[in-house]
Amino acid sequence: MEVVKDLKPTTATSSIKRRQRRRHVQSSASIRQEPPLRSGLQSASPSQASSPQDTHGNESAGKAIERRVLLACVLSAIAGAGLSAAESLASVERKTKDLREMIRFQPKAEERGCTELDWRALAQVNPEIVGWITVSGTSIDLPVALPSRNRPRDWYLDHDAWGKRSELGCPYLDVRCEERGAHLLVFGHRLGRSHHMFTELARAHEQSAFDAIGNATWNSRAGSEVFEPVLSLVVDKDDALIQRFEFDSPSELRNWLTDLLARSAAHTGNVSDIALEARRVLTLVTCAEARRGGRQRTLVVFATR
Repeated sequence: MEVVKDLKPTTATSSIKRRQRRRHVQSSASIRQEPPLRSGLQSASPSQASSPQDTHGNESAGKAIERRVLLACVLSAIAGAGLSAAESLASVERKTKDLREMIRFQPKAEERGCTELDWRALAQVNPEIVGWITVSGTSIDLPVALPSRNRPRDWYLDHDAWGKRSELGCPYLDVRCEERGAHLLVFGHRLGRSHHMFTELARAHEQSAFDAIGNATWNSRAGSEVFEPVLSLVVDKDDALIQRFEFDSPSELRNWLTDLLARSAAHTGNVSDIALEARRVLTLVTCAEARRGGRQRTLVVFATR
């Protein structure tokens, strides 16, 4: 995979814009990341909600009734939308939990907690699921998809693991990655103040938050791998350094990791040792900012040696 010039995080976009977007990255791309879910309701100020007055400056009784009925309808619709979002999140959580139980075999004692997955069962759910990511110290225990060539590269920005339309999305592998390549780059939504998807990684650029993150286990058809947390940093969505996927030698990979270390906001204590021995790197990406349209991305970099 080549170095690209634009890392965009997952942002919910309309289906019309999606159809117009180029299906796959060519010379450059961006790390797409998600906007947070809106967790609260906002109502108009009294001045914004006021209705026209009659010629004497007093609101007529008929218009007052109409305004109250309209306000009640609007509030009901807003409350219903909030409930729908909460139900959707709860529904995805239940489905994901059931999926975990369906496809997970007993842990292999000799592999430090790694778990064997039933890939035949996963293929029946969605053949585009290529991995399963678990991060100790967090609630991250999720399938990872890779959109096929006939889909937009950010298809799973607003589709779940079952391929159904969902603003919650599903963690997905950058299409420029090779499944067995030296660098795996995985995107996941930041969802408001919840702990769902990759939300818990948003503050990992703070040393205390980074220290709470444990090993990441990557399960794929090739087997299970354990990656140690190395460093975290915040980058602009157009940052190019992290978007490198091809390395001519192990030493080139390690030099690249050392360059990332020089820019890190937080890192592990034995980071130099890991950087010098790294064989493969896993990077998890989510929004650093809670607001929509923010440019900053939090990257948490893991390595196996």
